[in-house]
Amino acid sequence: MANWRRVFSARDLAGNGLSLDSFRGKHVVLLDFWATWCGPCQRAMPHLQRLYQNRNGSGLEILSVNQAEPAAVVGDFIRSRNYTFHVLLDEDRSIAEKYGVPAIPTLILIDRRGLVRWIQVGFDEQSEKSLRKLVERLLKE
Repeated sequence: MANWRRVFSARDLAGNGLSLDSFRGKHVVLLDFWATWCGPCQRAMPHLQRLYQNRNGSGLEILSVNQAEPAAVVGDFIRSRNYTFHVLLDEDRSIAEKYGVPAIPTLILIDRRGLVRWIQVGFDEQSEKSLRKLVERLLKE
């Protein structure tokens, strides 16, 4: 199913609007649904930052979608850890609802055509390896 039909717009930490549709046809997009209080989310984020640093110039975008926390709390968390990927605020959890996110962290990898190619609830070493391999493959398509 083409997930660009599940297009959304959200505010980033600076208050700017960002739409999933702006990446269509140009980027592989990893959606990361998370919250600052979530231990597994916190453990996943350094891995996502490394992936972003290594592959952003090759066409990978990470949209880290925070679940209903105040912008100030999210901003302090992101700045204190020097994360550089896009952080969006899902203030009413409507984005998570569009994607049927059952728990956090949930990672959803979308190819350039808009197809969901991978979904992972939770994060561990094995899922990181699978994600890296799939990202590499999708970036070559």
